[in-house]
Amino acid sequence: MNIWVIGPGLSLKSHKHLIEKLNDKKTMVLQKVFPHCINYFGLNPTYWTWFDPHGVVDGKLFLQKNLDYKIKAVLPSPMCNSGESFRQSWPHGKSFIETKMDSNMKNWKTYEDFLTNEQLDIDWLDSISMAKLWFDKSKNRELAIKLSDNPEFRFNEFDKVTIGTHYSMFTPGFEENTISRLILPMCHKMGFKKVFVLGFDGVAGRFYGENPLRKGKIWKTSPYVGKFSNLKKWIQWKQFTDMEIFSVVPCLIDKHIPSMSFEKALEMDN
Repeated sequence: MNIWVIGPGLSLKSHKHLIEKLNDKKTMVLQKVFPHCINYFGLNPTYWTWFDPHGVVDGKLFLQKNLDYKIKAVLPSPMCNSGESFRQSWPHGKSFIETKMDSNMKNWKTYEDFLTNEQLDIDWLDSISMAKLWFDKSKNRELAIKLSDNPEFRFNEFDKVTIGTHYSMFTPGFEENTISRLILPMCHKMGFKKVFVLGFDGVAGRFYGENPLRKGKIWKTSPYVGKFSNLKKWIQWKQFTDMEIFSVVPCLIDKHIPSMSFEKALEMDN
């Protein structure tokens, strides 16, 4: 099985004519890419996922206005189950829900209520956060190190999805782009063999336009947006994951994973 994973990058704007062809492919979109992929590209994604629960705001508004629309979400559990589980799984960081309240996502209860929306069909993937292991007691640090350094154990013996690529003694922020932190671990667990990557540009900006809160300014993105160095591990782990990863839209991620043209990827996924 193959899957196309789609981020918010500006590079997508020049590939609209090709992205429109993905409606008959399996696709996974990250956070606020849903619902903008529908509005900009006519793409109805197969799966929707998120890391920071604040990323559901635009999707929440879209579903409120389109009551017949249903979307399958694939999410790590327990991280995304509730505010309490997010804080436990991500003990050194905060959700934007906690730092940027707005009328559409007022608090954690608003988010938790959203999870019960019948328009959402949620598949929960049992997971563990590398950050949680590292910041917990020393015995859990040993598991974090093992999951980092022993891919045979990680992919063939350990049952849970590991959120995060490796433990870090020197970078306590566990800085990495969400493509390696969340999406690739889930794609492997779901059994995909080829992952076609687009829209993870490594720079600020989103294809769906200017930041409405700052007229004339493009969106800022996560502080981890350009942190692609962990992708090299996923390339090295191919013998254990049996999963190939390709960039199909030119951008900075091409320095870290193999690339091919969008057209060739479409031919490969037929």
